[in-house]
Formats: sequence, C-alpha cells, structure tokens
Amino acid sequence: MPNLLRPVLWLVAGLLCLILVYYSFKPEPQFAGDPFLPGWVQWFGDTFPDFRTFVPYFCFAALGPFLAGRKHQGLPVSATLWIAIGLEIFLLLSEWIQVYLPQRSATWMDVFWGTAGIVAGAVSGIGAWKMWSNTGDSDSNARIEENPNSTKTVKSPSESHPE
Repeated sequence: MPNLLRPVLWLVAGLLCLILVYYSFKPEPQFAGDPFLPGWVQWFGDTFPDFRTFVPYFCFAALGPFLAGRKHQGLPVSATLWIAIGLEIFLLLSEWIQVYLPQRSATWMDVFWGTAGIVAGAVSGIGAWKMWSNTGDSDSNARIEENPNSTKTVKSPSESHPE
C-alpha cells in the first residue's frame, strides 16, 4: 500500500467512528434538517431508518483488512475479526444506551441491520483485500529459491520456468 494511502484510510476510519458515535447518540434520530448530510442522505435515512444502520457498519468493517494488513504479508483475518467484534460490541452498547435517551429507542432491527453490515463489510473487505494484494508490482509473482550455497535468490516467473 502506498505510504500516503494508509494515513488516508485511518482518517476515513476515524471519521466513521465520529459518525457512528454522533448518529448513535444524537437526541433526534431523524436525519431531516441535519446540517451535515446532503438531502438525498436525509431522505434515505428517514425512509429506511433501520437499514441506515447497515451502511456505516458495512463501510467500517470493509476497511478492516486494509487497516490491519500489509500487501504480500498474508490475509489479516484475525485483525479483521477483532475489528468486527469491536464494532458488534459498540453496536450492542449503543442500542442499550439508547434505551435511556429521551426521544430514542433501541430496536432489534437496528441490531440486525448493523450486524448484517458488519458481516457483509468484513467479507467484502477480505475479498477486496485479496484482490488488491494479488495485483501490483511485477515482483509479486517472483519466487524465492534456495541455491546450493544456502543463499536466497529471487527469480522472476519467466526465469523459473524455462521453455
């Protein structure tokens, strides 16, 4: 991953954290009139109030493998799993806290759609990470072979399989 991309992903993850906290605990659950959201997002969020929980959790979970893994170092499944578990804990806690907030209510549909977003995001993120990590430099297909003197040499695929 280019050096500039990783900080950008962490910035996006931080913004998603702020969005999750703000919209989970703001006094009015409606999106209409929200100064931070474009009109189409306000309409969508108020028309599908349970499904809107899916979107931020999906986005955050899909970032998981990219936040935890490095290209060509193996799939960061355990880190992605921990991110998903953390998101699920936050989801359940935020729904529980909403019971005590005036004008808010906890619903099992929010838990369902949030969990669906986490699972779908993690699976999509892992798939995207696998595709991304298999592309890129020409070195990614190079093989390391041992020579008789126990030193390692790198051969490109064309050198490894003479015709």
